[in-house]
Amino acid sequence: MKSSSKHFRFLSSILSLVFLLQSCSIYHNDSISLQQAEELNKDVRITTESGDKFKFKSIEEEDGDYFGLTRLKSKTSKELQKMGLIGRETGKLYAFGLEPLNIEKIQEKNKTVSTIGTVGLVITGIFVVIIIIAAITFNDGIFSPW
Repeated sequence: MKSSSKHFRFLSSILSLVFLLQSCSIYHNDSISLQQAEELNKDVRITTESGDKFKFKSIEEEDGDYFGLTRLKSKTSKELQKMGLIGRETGKLYAFGLEPLNIEKIQEKNKTVSTIGTVGLVITGIFVVIIIIAAITFNDGIFSPW
């Protein structure tokens, strides 16, 4: 029974790691302007001069001012509110003014590479779990973490 418990803990740890890695996002190295980010209408990551990183669903321009759109309960929204920035509701998203952020870099999300990375990590994780299960089942000593 103890052996089964150890096996279960080990497998659950691996599966947890696979699920955590599923949410990775990869961004282009090149920095773009606010105007380009607004025209792209894609996910972006803004890095400030102080090194803070904020993720936005998109950038909007209104009367010459730029706003980053993010979910109300997102990490970005909570951090911006702690900094004293007040957003305004725009449907399901919140718009925060970007002027006070002292932007150093704006990076567009690389959807293709993010998707490939996520799928690759999941497939690799599943493959590793299958190998571990096979090794435990056949108990041939190839792979014995215990």
